[in-house]
Amino acid sequence: PKNTIFKTLVSPTIINTNGKEAYVFFIASDDVLPGLMVMENSLRRVNATRKRIAFVVSNVKTEAILPFIEAMNIEIVKITPKPSGFYKNYQPEYERWKVIANRFEMLHVFEGYNRIIALDTDMIVQKSVEELFDEHIWPQEFLAATDNIGCLQTT
Repeated sequence: PKNTIFKTLVSPTIINTNGKEAYVFFIASDDVLPGLMVMENSLRRVNATRKRIAFVVSNVKTEAILPFIEAMNIEIVKITPKPSGFYKNYQPEYERWKVIANRFEMLHVFEGYNRIIALDTDMIVQKSVEELFDEHIWPQEFLAATDNIGCLQTT
């Protein structure tokens, strides 16, 4: 295969968690694909052992970088946002919030996972975050998130 050498050099050791734990990346535009490769490299440097999944919005062009993503053992899941129309009732805020709305409306893609760590592709992991997967740290049903939309200036 084309990327045998590349795969041998960069392939992480993934432990078997029956696919129930994963690092997740959300790819909504073409320009973050190089960041995904950098993020994966930082995870490998800290010996991250969980599965990696990139949820890629259907309009993102992955053809050029797809062989490298596959060589790094990152599973690619194409998703299509299906806005429910709920936020359209709140114009003009809809335009400002539609990116967040689309992410909430795609939460169903996480069905089947016990624990995920969602990472932005503009981050670099400096130390292992594997302990976040430990069951004794979090209750069975727990959700943690940051709200970067709160940084927007309101008028």
